[in-house]
Amino acid sequence: MRGKTAVLGCLLLVGGLVPYLFAGSFPFKVVVLKDGLRLRTDSTVASQEIGRLKKGTHLTVVGSAYDWYRVKVPRWVKVYIYSKYVKRKGQVGLVQADKVNVRAGAGLGYPVLGQANSGDTFRLCPSGSKEWVCAYAGQHDLYAWVHKSGVKPVAGTQELQERKPENKEVPSSTSQGEGTKKASPAEETPKTAPEKEDLPLAKGVVSDVGRVIGVRYRFKLVDEKGKTIYYLDGDKEDITPFLNKKVFVYGTVSGVCKGVPVITVRKISLTKVPVIDVFNGN
Repeated sequence: MRGKTAVLGCLLLVGGLVPYLFAGSFPFKVVVLKDGLRLRTDSTVASQEIGRLKKGTHLTVVGSAYDWYRVKVPRWVKVYIYSKYVKRKGQVGLVQADKVNVRAGAGLGYPVLGQANSGDTFRLCPSGSKEWVCAYAGQHDLYAWVHKSGVKPVAGTQELQERKPENKEVPSSTSQGEGTKKASPAEETPKTAPEKEDLPLAKGVVSDVGRVIGVRYRFKLVDEKGKTIYYLDGDKEDITPFLNKKVFVYGTVSGVCKGVPVITVRKISLTKVPVIDVFNGN
């Protein structure tokens, strides 16, 4: 659902509201046309930049939204995981739990690029902190966005799109490398429907904001200590039934208001199973 609440004095990333559009012709390969193409966390120029790509870099496209392609994050991009769920072994980090968020920065306000599960391994990078582990994306199912004007299909892949528009019922398991975390680059084939579509962005208790100068949002998400972790941008009729209840929130981080990230809410559900997220810093 799209938020209708007007926001004054807060930064909104409008492009984050656009839906992801997936088709049966994905995945396919593209090549970067010039040095410096920005890799972003969402389909908008206002979203966070997580890297710049060199001319000739090949990317795997898994979806599109208007003028943007959703691509698999290159192996060299730095990502961050809450350290409580990573066991360090030299230069390797071993994930200790399921559904651990992998973020674009060392903090809860940074966008989620994907999730890792127990047993997944990451090559660690020198930066990071005691609370957040810095690692390289590697072969994991992590996704970001590039503008279509900066890339072009690799020879032969355009024909692939034209041949397969009707193959929407072909299961993703037909991809050779899918589901294999340590597949080589040549074997790697991302999922046609990335998990981000069905994963909660945050977990917490829905609370009323009250009267706060400069904040026009009515609802917020708080942790178990009552600390505000997100403002919620959505329809009053959809959020009110969950007031003072512990929930999962689905949507996108669309801006920041007074230092607090804003979620444009797509869906809310009551928590029924444990998911590692904001309560524990994931």
